[in-house]
Amino acid sequence: PAAFSLLALATESVGERFQGKGVEASLLSEVAVISPGQTFTVALTLRHEPGFHTYWKNPGTVGMPTQIVWKLPPGFKAGDLVWQSPERSKMFKYDVYGYEANATLLTEIKVPANLPAKPILLQAKASWMACNDSSCNPGYHTFELRLQVGEKTIWDPKVKQLVRDARSRIPVPLPDLRAEAESK
Repeated sequence: PAAFSLLALATESVGERFQGKGVEASLLSEVAVISPGQTFTVALTLRHEPGFHTYWKNPGTVGMPTQIVWKLPPGFKAGDLVWQSPERSKMFKYDVYGYEANATLLTEIKVPANLPAKPILLQAKASWMACNDSSCNPGYHTFELRLQVGEKTIWDPKVKQLVRDARSRIPVPLPDLRAEAESK
């Protein structure tokens, strides 16, 4: 019975959705069952209504970047937010950088070696600014992900593919590119 219930969990994505003004935000885990010492990825997806955009980590002259503040159980560690390449948009007369298309931002979570044999709660307070030509709407929501603990990790294939697709849109450094600037 316990193995059956863990298998049933694997068929449902672990995540939460929130509808804000101009954008629907979701927080999804690529695992349904975590095991001690592993690392897994959580995806914050931003689905924009037509005409709206959200902001990249360096938004330009105006705008507020999307952020996540994690509240994790003892021993868990969250990495930095990993951003896909931004798009250039306009906010009034200013160039801004962010996303008009749907965006998926990633965070790696490191699980400690010792885990209790009970579900684990991860909380993520996400905030963003969704703007269109006439208004800006701050959005925020505290997402909760409840993950089961087991000896073996159970991955969610749909979210794992979402994470894989998002990783393909992360900019990579060009190893031989060099630049110099001089003020005159």
